[in-house]
Amino acid sequence: MYISALYIHPIKSLLPVSIPSTTLTPLGFPHDRTFVLVRTSTSQPLQIGYVSQLCLFSLSLPTPSTLTVTFAPTADILTLPLTPPLGAPISVSLYNSPCTGYHVSQEADDFFTTHLGFETTLVFLGSSTRSVLGNVALPAPSSWLSFGRKQESKITFADVAPLLLATTSSLDEISSRCNTDVDMRKFRPNIVISPSPSSDELPPFDEDFWAEMEVKKKNVRIALTANCGRCQSINVDFETGGHVEGEKQPLKKMMKDRRVDAGLKYSPVFGRYGILVENGTGEISVSVGDEVEVTGRNEERTKFCEFPKCKTRIIGLIEGDN
Repeated sequence: MYISALYIHPIKSLLPVSIPSTTLTPLGFPHDRTFVLVRTSTSQPLQIGYVSQLCLFSLSLPTPSTLTVTFAPTADILTLPLTPPLGAPISVSLYNSPCTGYHVSQEADDFFTTHLGFETTLVFLGSSTRSVLGNVALPAPSSWLSFGRKQESKITFADVAPLLLATTSSLDEISSRCNTDVDMRKFRPNIVISPSPSSDELPPFDEDFWAEMEVKKKNVRIALTANCGRCQSINVDFETGGHVEGEKQPLKKMMKDRRVDAGLKYSPVFGRYGILVENGTGEISVSVGDEVEVTGRNEERTKFCEFPKCKTRIIGLIEGDN
């Protein structure tokens, strides 16, 4: 198996940027979900499952320090620094994991407000982080002193974990059910895995049972700790900003047999959340074409957020967009 695609989503819920290679940190990929749009009146983060027209904004990286946003219907363009100066602090909370973000600029607010039709504020993460909650986090190092604790993991404006992994075998299965080619970007992964053409097979949804993946020859280990429950965001039509017709809706085609996580009772599963297992060897890089190997498997599927304190998060999560 090998990495067939890598994606970052600089502004949460907008279209991703395909990249050939990147460094990998405990927070995931640099510049992934470091901006988020919020309703100005409430500071509520905008998510594509509720605001489907967010898919009409595409992103590009014309220089290593610049982000360009294009609104497809009008071709209007906004250019931003990938690391802007910090403006006024703004409290942002996603799935009970809060942080302080920072206002970007009035120019950015005006751009998104004009094209979305309601008052919108663009927020930058800065040096802030959010906590990974529940059983998505890595276990603490083995020690009687850490019994019952989780290793502290941090995230950006991603829903619940630094990384999201998906496979083309599973996508092909969904495309077959929908009788059309479903765009992998709808599932918003960071890492896409494909079977090697001549050497191995990768059954659809085999990743449900993956516990750890290694990027071969690079000493990179990624713990795969939880399933990703899906919502109506995967039904969004990237061409129109609306939703695809009923029989071509991936969510509908997954409801019968992909509600396989007891902790996500009403949500079909596609993909696995991942966290870098730190190895202390300095900067880590991954590239499209890198060979990977599953180095740990679970006998049964994991159960999302199985602790009582996570119940309120589960209710929120099933309507998220990753």
